[in-house]
Amino acid sequence: MTETLDPSGVGEPWFSFVKEVLEIGRERFIAVVRPEMETSIRKIKANLDNYPLYKPSNAQNHHRNFPAEYNVVRSRMVSLKTKEDKGNLQLTLAPGKDANGADILLLDADIDENGKLMHHIADLLKHKFNGGTHPFDIHEYLAMVSPNRPLGYALA
Repeated sequence: MTETLDPSGVGEPWFSFVKEVLEIGRERFIAVVRPEMETSIRKIKANLDNYPLYKPSNAQNHHRNFPAEYNVVRSRMVSLKTKEDKGNLQLTLAPGKDANGADILLLDADIDENGKLMHHIADLLKHKFNGGTHPFDIHEYLAMVSPNRPLGYALA
């Protein structure tokens, strides 16, 4: 997310919208993000012909990933993902409330082993037993698909 730019606006990296990381897991992180990210995601989703690197995604499948205490509004969630066959990025946004009752926007950012639907469904079943997408697998996919692309980190 530090190297993938929001193509709908001024070209900021997707990660630049993150205000606070709440949780980091094996295959995803949950964060509070700036409201402008929702504007960008909705613009891309409404004009997919202008953004050939993205495709729609079902946000409802990610509702359970958001911590319950944020009272996420399921009906207002929005999601899209990149089109790569391997190591595709999915960005799911959900409006919620912070501990003081103020409106916030939450992000579930995850990366999948497989972007093709049937392979992804098979992965979901497999992940029930193995704990989910492994970061080393994603690193290998990204390095294989884009050998000269900076990943925003280096393995030691």
